[in-house]
Amino acid sequence: MSRLEKPQQKIITFGAVTVLAAAIFGYGASVFGSTTTNFYWFLVAILAGFIFLALFFIQALIIKEKKLAIILIGLEVAAMIWPFLIRPSLWLIPIALLTFLTFIYAHFNGRLAMNNMVKVDFFRLRHSIMILATLGMIFFAITTYISTFERDDFQVSEEAIERTTRTLEPAIAKVIPNFSIDKSLQDILESTATELHGEELGDLSSEEQDSIIQGTVNQLIELVAKISGVKVRLDEDFVTVSKKIVDGLMKNVPEKHQGTFLTFLGTIAFLLVSGGTFVINMIASLLAWLLYKLLLLTGFVYIRSNKITQEIVSI
Repeated sequence: MSRLEKPQQKIITFGAVTVLAAAIFGYGASVFGSTTTNFYWFLVAILAGFIFLALFFIQALIIKEKKLAIILIGLEVAAMIWPFLIRPSLWLIPIALLTFLTFIYAHFNGRLAMNNMVKVDFFRLRHSIMILATLGMIFFAITTYISTFERDDFQVSEEAIERTTRTLEPAIAKVIPNFSIDKSLQDILESTATELHGEELGDLSSEEQDSIIQGTVNQLIELVAKISGVKVRLDEDFVTVSKKIVDGLMKNVPEKHQGTFLTFLGTIAFLLVSGGTFVINMIASLLAWLLYKLLLLTGFVYIRSNKITQEIVSI
């Protein structure tokens, strides 16, 4: 058997590392989504996810053959999905297919962008590759997380609400000044009312300001009661109130689908409040750029020119 040429050896090595990162991400996500939630594996999944996105970006730069790209992406999606086969779900078939198609589109969209460039422009390519790849990862993470919660024993605890909200506290404080989950509902709603009215309170007396703010607080309380169907007290803290609201909302959702509802609700809230997609994309892009420079420096990849002096990334 003849020995493999050096470029082929590099492709095999690079592909194996990328598939390994995908497998670690999938395993970490599956452990976190199990009945015994493990936040250590949650952090492992996040780290592996960022590494995979960076490697996927480089993969789109160096893998030119369509069949090879399709095979590699198929192996990567299979590596992500296999840990979830321990608890098989019909969700996994469309999840795997849509994730695969998203990655395929990201790869070929990046290749098309490269073919239209004279010089390799990393940051222009980021828009062609990384945004789509990030969306693919987010779709996979959310939908597999939902599939693990299709069971009847799912409940949300005050501890889970507190842990989640403390993570988002700085982002929420940008929308609601001085927000803190340790404050009472009265304090939080007053801050919200003050922010809503803004400058219009400036020319009013203290009594008039207090009257307007209290009126808005009462309206917000009524809105919460109407949406959730529960009554909350102004002296209760944020976590207690949130628990009541979630329980109230859950009464209107069939028990079988409560996990799905909460997962979508939490994901939407996270993305709206913290701009999570943008943050993930930027971190993954920075990591990909550092990896790209490292591979150029070590000679694992290099830039060459073709007959029309177009730069091409090769391995």
